[in-house]
Amino acid sequence: MAIFNFIKTPNIRRYHHEYIYYDPKKEEREKRIERIRQKKEAKERGLLYADNIRSTFSAQREEREKKRKGNNIHYIVTAIVIAALIYWIK
Repeated sequence: MAIFNFIKTPNIRRYHHEYIYYDPKKEEREKRIERIRQKKEAKERGLLYADNIRSTFSAQREEREKKRKGNNIHYIVTAIVIAALIYWIK
């Protein structure tokens, strides 16, 4: 039976401290105010702001998609113009 106790490791004891002066509503309000301030500053500078990393990546991906689609349209228009010039020259 001692072999099975050797395999089982004891749980880690965690330190938990209860704060005496803690106001969760105040903390949430401050976070919200800071997030709104950062969004406002980002808009004024013309930058892209996101609350978390996932939304940042998705916003950047969407921006790249818009640029890529714009480039595709540019390539298509250029190809049509070149084809028209070649047809007109012959």
